[in-house]
Amino acid sequence: MSKNIKGDNQKSVEIDLSEDNFQRFSKSIYSLRFLSILGILFYHWGAWSFYGLYYNLIFNPNPFLKMIFDIGEAGVDFFAFLSSMFLAIQLVDKDYNLKDWGKWGKKRILRIFPLMWLSVIIILPIDFLMTYSVYPANSIFIQLGGIGGLVGDIIIGYDWFITFILFCYLMFPLIFLGIKQNFKLTTGILIGAFIVLIIAYYPFALAMPEAINVYLSIHRFFSFFFGIVFGFWIGQNQKQNLKYFNDKRIGIICFIAFIGAIAYYMLIKLSQPFYIGYMTHERLISFIFLTVTGTPFCVYLFGLFQKFSKPLSFPGKISYEIYLIHKTPWQLTAITLFIGFSLPILLYPLGLIVFISLCLLMAYLMSFFDKLIDKKKQLDNPILILAISFMAYTIIQYIVKTLFLDLGKFHILSVIIWGIALTITITSYYVLKKVQSRRNLN
Repeated sequence: MSKNIKGDNQKSVEIDLSEDNFQRFSKSIYSLRFLSILGILFYHWGAWSFYGLYYNLIFNPNPFLKMIFDIGEAGVDFFAFLSSMFLAIQLVDKDYNLKDWGKWGKKRILRIFPLMWLSVIIILPIDFLMTYSVYPANSIFIQLGGIGGLVGDIIIGYDWFITFILFCYLMFPLIFLGIKQNFKLTTGILIGAFIVLIIAYYPFALAMPEAINVYLSIHRFFSFFFGIVFGFWIGQNQKQNLKYFNDKRIGIICFIAFIGAIAYYMLIKLSQPFYIGYMTHERLISFIFLTVTGTPFCVYLFGLFQKFSKPLSFPGKISYEIYLIHKTPWQLTAITLFIGFSLPILLYPLGLIVFISLCLLMAYLMSFFDKLIDKKKQLDNPILILAISFMAYTIIQYIVKTLFLDLGKFHILSVIIWGIALTITITSYYVLKKVQSRRNLN
């Protein structure tokens, strides 16, 4: 009897320690998310400097200065890895059926679309005031649909990530269930597929050079997939594997691996002195290596210096908002200060501080909108219907454009087609709801 009590007490202590470790781990992850989005801000600050101001951050002769801005785009891979990892940790102990996965997908849509729509509502008027840009109804509907990156026709260029993450969420249940059924086999298949992706690039590039961009777009999905594997490994056995992040030996191994990934990236950039942001196979592979090795090392580092992780964890919670809105702060900073007020272009690097500060402020204000939408549960279904109708419009216009007609030139026709898509979506919703209510009665 006493042995059982002792065993139960020991198990309870282990669970408490795991939860305590998970709280520290969560703060580290949010801190790392903020550093990821900060990297993306650095990258765009450097990339947009040329296209907006013809400043030489892209073609800077100093390769190491150029790398500081270029490596920031790896923040996209970190962001994808951390998102899938956190989702996997939360779902390890849950046994979802098809209906549960449907609710899970709905929750993802409700998180993504309202904030994305708000960012469009903010960005487009400011874009007009700054650059006098006017967009056709067709482009606006595609932008609001979130999958414009698939058809290559979006107003806010960096919102290709919305398309990417939506497809990632679509594949998440399949990968997660595969890992849950057989962790070693599914992980082995993913690693094998990644190796094939690396090896097959050059034969594919020679055979089908016109489709090389499609091939390159596959790379980043592996950052998301490996995040699921990592998250499942952490979450199993009541998160007991979190203890390894406190192990000094593991920290040293992760540090060496991360330094190796950075060295590989630098070797790639020095051997391929292309301008910032150029999509190459080797560069994207190096980003995945940086993500997989950098995440455990940073978690270990933040665990040692928790005082540094606490102030970074809050902005990490609004990293999605920062990503969505950061075009406007750049316009307000770069165009207003350096074109409108004619500040010396040499002060442009210092403008980065103003840019980041504005991003944080606007994202913080947007987070209140997100909380408001989250409380208004009666808006869930209308948001879902609108999102589906905009996605349906994007698919319809792509088919129509491929076959015979570019809807970008016909504003009224675009509105009519979206209206038809919306009507079909609403009708389908009520039909499905009626069928479900009949099943419940039976």
